[in-house]
Amino acid sequence: MKNLKWTTAVAALLLLSADVALACRCPKTEASADLSRYAAVFTGRVVESKRLPTGERVKFRVVRVWKGQITSEVSLLLQRASDPGVISSCDIGFQKGESYLVYALMSRDGGTLTTHKCTRTRKFAEAKEDFAVLGQGQPPKMAEP
Repeated sequence: MKNLKWTTAVAALLLLSADVALACRCPKTEASADLSRYAAVFTGRVVESKRLPTGERVKFRVVRVWKGQITSEVSLLLQRASDPGVISSCDIGFQKGESYLVYALMSRDGGTLTTHKCTRTRKFAEAKEDFAVLGQGQPPKMAEP
């Protein structure tokens, strides 16, 4: 009987710690006008999302820009840290048709924009604090023909 209680207690602790171990841990950040760590900051609506073997490409129709040479359409390449078929708790989970405030970083190869949950990227409706700090922004640049 004593072994059963011990085994049950250990199993419960393992199950509880698995959830914590798999959770995405991000430092708490406040909205700031200091955008120096980002390559681009913009709002836009997701118009396309395509799964790739190494991640996901998400295309936005851009509405407002606070930083970057962003045109009316921009794509982000989201890298998967694990198996491409697995969604991690650090993935944002962009949804087609939804609008977002995106804080984009330059990818490691320096050729594409990317983002992740530990930036302040969030749904448009959840970004009121950011907009109060960032202000109005500018319309996107016109795409060159």
